[in-house]
Amino acid sequence: MHPAKHPHERALLATIFLLNAIEFLQSGMITFGAGPISGEIGASPEEFTLVTVAYAVVAIAAIAKQRWLVERLGWRGFVQASVAVYIIGAAICGSSGSFPQFFAGRVVMALAGGPFLTTSRIMVNLLPANPRRFRGIVAYAGALAFGNGIAPWLASVAISHDRWPMIFVLLSGVAGGAALFGSIALPAEATPAAQRSQSHPQATVVMAAGAFLGLYTLQRAAYDFYSNAMPLLLAILAGGGALLYFAHHQYRHERPLLALKRLMHPRYVAGMATFTLGYMVLGANNYMLPAFMQGALGFPWETIGQVQSAGLLAAVPAFCVMAMILKKTSRPKSSTSPASPC
Repeated sequence: MHPAKHPHERALLATIFLLNAIEFLQSGMITFGAGPISGEIGASPEEFTLVTVAYAVVAIAAIAKQRWLVERLGWRGFVQASVAVYIIGAAICGSSGSFPQFFAGRVVMALAGGPFLTTSRIMVNLLPANPRRFRGIVAYAGALAFGNGIAPWLASVAISHDRWPMIFVLLSGVAGGAALFGSIALPAEATPAAQRSQSHPQATVVMAAGAFLGLYTLQRAAYDFYSNAMPLLLAILAGGGALLYFAHHQYRHERPLLALKRLMHPRYVAGMATFTLGYMVLGANNYMLPAFMQGALGFPWETIGQVQSAGLLAAVPAFCVMAMILKKTSRPKSSTSPASPC
């Protein structure tokens, strides 16, 4: 007897792959091209770092609201609306000639694109809880390896040909493909009103403020830690306190915005900690290696992109081997609600 199959499995797998690939393409390309892009829009390194902080804070708030939006728009409507807003933000960035315009474009992109990685991960649960769900996991993880690996090369080609706005054209095209496949594969039904989570606007503002304080303070510490150590430490404590308040509020609430109780499992927490560490190391590598190779060694950008992509793409065959091992040794666990947005 053949296991149950999603009616539009290929389209769903393509949606999962493309949505996750967007996150690693955009982070890899923009981090790689930070120096040249800063020069084109007239931004100092400190200002460009502020763009990264703003993107992260808005993305955190958008991720917190993801479940709330999916419950009201349905999966299909949520992805379609997110992609439309994301393309608008990418158009603002790609046509930027100044720092304020680029800053505004990245904020708009974060509003829509911040939850893409989380969205694609949850979409794996739309596949039946049988061995076919492993295909969704492969699509999700494969997008991570491939998107992160190819991003430096694509960015280097655009930059070396003095066409850095093509970075955002490419991101828009990938997002459009995700919306197209999502329109085929994703359900349109919204969650019944009695089962929806509450919006918690005040708690969300506190969380966003805490995230901004923490990230902005870390950014400022690189410039004036020794001259303003006490204010920076107080800001870090205030930001951490705000985040702890939000977590405590959501953990105890009957209808939370984020179902934190479901996530408090040692394996999940350990996995997220490992993923976070890896994400930070990749980000540092994508920023520091190009700066070193270009500034200290004098390599052209196209060569730098080829070298960095060659190294990162080594993760693709390693992942293929790991996927074959996992397929033989693991069994998918059942889900209480395959279409649940949380």
